[in-house]
Order: sequence, then C-alpha cells, then structure tokens
Amino acid sequence: MSDPTTEERDAALWPAYAETTFRVFTENGELDILPNTSSQELDALLLDHDVDCWAVITAWNPDSAPTSPEQNAAQNEALRNVVEAEGYATLRTLGIGADERWEPEASFFVLGVDRTRAIELGAEFGQKAIVWGRARGVATLIDCGSGEDRVG
Repeated sequence: MSDPTTEERDAALWPAYAETTFRVFTENGELDILPNTSSQELDALLLDHDVDCWAVITAWNPDSAPTSPEQNAAQNEALRNVVEAEGYATLRTLGIGADERWEPEASFFVLGVDRTRAIELGAEFGQKAIVWGRARGVATLIDCGSGEDRVG
C-alpha cells in the first residue's frame, strides 16, 4: 500500500478538526466551543468585550505537521505579537482533539477580528484551518487555503 497523497491526508484531517474542542480561558472560567455550534455563554463573552466577532487561531504545527515544543511556542508568540500589535485582545485557548494521542494545541481566542483578517492570519502562520464566528451565530470551521466553510 502506498503512502497517502497530500490531498488524502488533508481530507482525513477535516473530521478531526471538526471534532476539536476549543477551551477558552475567560475571566469567569472555562468556555468550550465546538465547530458548528453556538452558545449563550459565547454571546455573553462577546457582549462583555463589546465585540461581535471572534476567531480561534494558533501557530502550532504549521501544515498540520508535528513541530517541536520550542518552535511551536516561538511561532505562537510571534502570532500573539502580531495580533496584539493590530489592537486585538486575546484570551488563552487550547485546541483539544477528540483523539487523546494529539497534544492539545495552545491557541488564541481573538476578540473582534473579522473573518477575512482571521483567515489571513491563519494562512500567514501555516494553518490549514481556523474557527471563526460572530454573535448569535455558529462557530465556523474555515479552510485557510480556500476561505470556504468546512463541516468536517
């Protein structure tokens, strides 16, 4: 049997991305976000911060390839610096895969970032996907390459 093509490997990743829980550490405790869902707690968080949109973005494991902890930390710090230099507030977040063999990925819940800029940031830091949403909407898994919504 031959090794899977890049397209086959990427296709297999989308269901895993769609099953990831994004745990946001807020001032009031933890808030779990799942792609294709909405929550009143998330809407309240946005209201508290006077924004109507958000994204979860990481710089870990570019191209979904395992990367050293040191490199992941450095890349995430670079992402945080860019996001904060652009004036966005962030909350610490973990991307927790359904497969326990995957180490949770340090991420950022970026408050107030529009969809276009969120996709650009994801792509700039080598990510295949981000999660983006707006108040009273669902958390949308987005392909950073095409900009299209993905279900999994």
